[in-house]
Amino acid sequence: MKAVIIAGGKGTRLQPLTAQRPKAMAPLAEKPVMQYGIELLKKHGITEIAVTVGYMAEKIEAYFGDGSGLGVSLTYFKESNPLGTAGSVKEAEAFLDEPFLVMSGDVLSDFHLREGIAAHERMGGLATIFVKEVESPLDFAVVQMNDAGQITRFLEKPKEEEIFGQTVSSGIYLMEPEILASIEKGEKADFGRDIFPRLLRLGKQLNGYPAEGYWADIGTLPRYYQAQLDLLHGHVSAEISGTEVAPGIWVGEDVMIEAGVSLKAPVVIGSGTVVQRGASIGPGAVVGAASTVAGRASVEGTVAWPRAVLQQGSTLKGAVLADGVIVKERMTIQEPLVIASGTVVEEVVLSSPRAAAAGQRIGQPVEWGPALKGHRARLSAAFANAEEQTAALASAYGSLLRHGQVVYLSSDHQPRSIVLKKIALRCLRATGVNVVEIESTLLPVFRFSLERNEPAGGLYIRQSERNGKKKLIIELFDERGMPINKEWQQRLQQYLAMRCRRFVPDGQSGMHRTRSDQESSYLSELLARIDVAAIRQRKWKIALYDETQGQFPVISFLFDYLQCEWMEVRDLQDIEQMESFVRNQQADLGILIGESGEFVSWMTEEGFLLSDEEQLLQAAQVQLALKQNPKLAAPLFGGAQLEMLAARFGGTIVRTKPSTRAMMEAEGTVQVMAYDAPFAILSTLYYLSTSGYSLTDLTETLQAELVYPPTVGKSVM
Repeated sequence: MKAVIIAGGKGTRLQPLTAQRPKAMAPLAEKPVMQYGIELLKKHGITEIAVTVGYMAEKIEAYFGDGSGLGVSLTYFKESNPLGTAGSVKEAEAFLDEPFLVMSGDVLSDFHLREGIAAHERMGGLATIFVKEVESPLDFAVVQMNDAGQITRFLEKPKEEEIFGQTVSSGIYLMEPEILASIEKGEKADFGRDIFPRLLRLGKQLNGYPAEGYWADIGTLPRYYQAQLDLLHGHVSAEISGTEVAPGIWVGEDVMIEAGVSLKAPVVIGSGTVVQRGASIGPGAVVGAASTVAGRASVEGTVAWPRAVLQQGSTLKGAVLADGVIVKERMTIQEPLVIASGTVVEEVVLSSPRAAAAGQRIGQPVEWGPALKGHRARLSAAFANAEEQTAALASAYGSLLRHGQVVYLSSDHQPRSIVLKKIALRCLRATGVNVVEIESTLLPVFRFSLERNEPAGGLYIRQSERNGKKKLIIELFDERGMPINKEWQQRLQQYLAMRCRRFVPDGQSGMHRTRSDQESSYLSELLARIDVAAIRQRKWKIALYDETQGQFPVISFLFDYLQCEWMEVRDLQDIEQMESFVRNQQADLGILIGESGEFVSWMTEEGFLLSDEEQLLQAAQVQLALKQNPKLAAPLFGGAQLEMLAARFGGTIVRTKPSTRAMMEAEGTVQVMAYDAPFAILSTLYYLSTSGYSLTDLTETLQAELVYPPTVGKSVM
């Protein structure tokens, strides 16, 4: 048997909790409610599951993936417009080629599904509805059955005067594929409001199965809160996340609980959370992952989602806190209050049944840290402010990682960059992450070290100067050395906006060590790919402008090792000065390296600077001819000549956005010629040396054969 989970709802009645996540992802004791449904299906042998999604579908798909992590197979069907429960299931019709079970993504239950399946097979009919007795049926579909278990009346969400019983539909159905014929493709329809009443009017057989066990629809704030308590108190048979370290106390990974903390069952504490001496948690409390509960804070009957910060002396009883809520020192919440994501509680709240609006702050907003633009943070021109912003950014970045994970940290050689690196080092360690400090180096070398060593991520600090104005920049990378993705950017910006950081106990700060071997490792790997003798024999004479101002020995070492004669122009004022320098020195070519060591521009021996299009074709020719990577990333705006060139060498052009991360993902490595100047220089010199071309020859040949119709000219193959 297959199953369908309906998970497209917005969860309007759960606002403000669902402002930033779909209803099916609302956490119950540190797991999304939908996960409990998947685990129930698997328990009863149902592993082929369709999931209908709509609102924030990407968050559901990103979390569950293909389902293999839970031992099931998930297939997603996305609604372009809301279609209702029946309309959404119709979208999965091709998948549902046998009897199937339908359940809502916001239901928590431990029903014995196999007994219901047996009842359906025994009774026959188009569908069997799992039914349950409730005290108030106003929010549900009321069902009436005859002695044979067949449904005779069905009314969705009746008015008080229309109620004819206390038996309601649980939203869990067993169905035959034939029922889908009663639903029009693209029709907005609900099973309860439209399809079941219609089928009853047509005399079709629908059954009710009185299920035993726990069942709750978490679709309203009171029911969501009660489901948390029921789960904690064992009223539903389900597996709670974490390790049960004592009866009724579940703790996730990397949780730090200082001596002198009071835990009263039932309690769930999420992974990466820090609980400081003197804090009291429980009974009936959930503290989400990566949260901080400071000394003398008291948490009882409260559900805190991930990344909460409960400062010293704060008191919570009966509250629900969405992601990243900060409760300031000595603040008190002692009545039911639902607090939206990103709220800073800065005033005493004695009694309030209201729900704070999404993004609202109770008290004054706090500005903290630099604004991110992509994976870069541009710091204040005032150095004192830049120091504070660096501390904020490093603290937030470290808090997003698990305690004990490793972060790489480096900078350029500029004195101010080095000062900020020391500040970042101190703040990262204070969050409990271990720091490996890479000796000041080029940005491509730093990314190489991340890709080869696979730490949890990295920070690189550098100074940029344009038009006489100096700026300090911090670049943030993931474990593969690629710029952090949009999800990480959003989470980091949220942490900065909410002034979030993890506080670790004394003695549990991260460790620190330094490495000075990464430049030699980088160069050794580059040089191992080529025949150095071929370049040496060519005896290249190179005119160089290096915006790094000779900070890094990588560039000079590379030219010296290749036995190139190189002359450097200083204080370059304009491109005409470089053109004259190349001609006057009778150089074979000119090379201009950007300030971060990422970007390189090329100039022919005649002093002509290659255009962007010419450089793109040149880089493609070099990479494809040397067979460095069968896949070559190219921006969407690049000409069709790139595909022609790739076809000659049996390579593939992958069109992508012209962003650093997109280009690197397309090629599957951080060593991309467009973002690694030493790699690009070495590869190009090697290709020119072995092919016998000058840079002018190569450029003119590519122009003749690819940009214009082929006439005469040397073959570039």
